Amino acid sequence: MAGRYAGGVLLAQLEGLIEVARAGSIGRAAEQLFITQPALTARLKALEAELGYELLWRGRGGTRLSEAGRALLPFAERAMVALEEGTRRAREVAGGAPARWPSAPRRR
Repeated sequence: MAGRYAGGVLLAQLEGLIEVARAGSIGRAAEQLFITQPALTARLKALEAELGYELLWRGRGGTRLSEAGRALLPFAERAMVALEEGTRRAREVAGGAPARWPSAPRRR
């Protein structure tokens, strides 16, 4: 499957980017995500490192998306919507039952 997905990009990183775009600052975004500001900063820096370009401009007046960040944002939002729709559909197919891991075979 190599090459089919965006390398090591994590949904939590995209979620952080989306929330920073909404909140206008890393601190407020971290509060909305119920994580610390340093944890969110680390997620975002890891995302930038994975992609190889800057997604955010950080300044005294808050944080803004760079041109690359603005270009990525709608795709990140669609990825999160797709995940929500996919898990909802899987739940419907499963009859609304909570997911269960298959149990290990019993020894006799």
